[in-house]
Amino acid sequence: MQKLFLFLVVCFLSLLFFTSSAEAKHNTKSSKNPAFSASLAKNKLSVSASFSNLTNVKTITYQLTYDSNKGQQGAAGTIKVGKLKSTSRKLLLGTCSGRVCSYHRDVSNIRLSVDFNLKSGGVVSYEKKL
Repeated sequence: MQKLFLFLVVCFLSLLFFTSSAEAKHNTKSSKNPAFSASLAKNKLSVSASFSNLTNVKTITYQLTYDSNKGQQGAAGTIKVGKLKSTSRKLLLGTCSGRVCSYHRDVSNIRLSVDFNLKSGGVVSYEKKL
């Protein structure tokens, strides 16, 4: 029984040490969290989204939702980051077929949700209401 207790204590302390060590590495200045910013165009026809600090990011998944005169609308996509340190996207508030676009009117309740899928397997998520 004492050997089992000693084994569990050693396992717990080892886990505690490795967790603290990993957190310390994550919180260093060289390790920046991925970030994004988004803004609605003055003409209210699109949303500009910028993504930065992508060194540890494998892919970015985003979902734009909003209400319009034609009901709830949305757009979604995935960006493969590769060696990019930053990137951006212009998301139209409407639909396009070829070179012809039809923009939604009376747009409101705009939300952009972003998941940064990390190379380590983790996910950093954000949501912004515009």
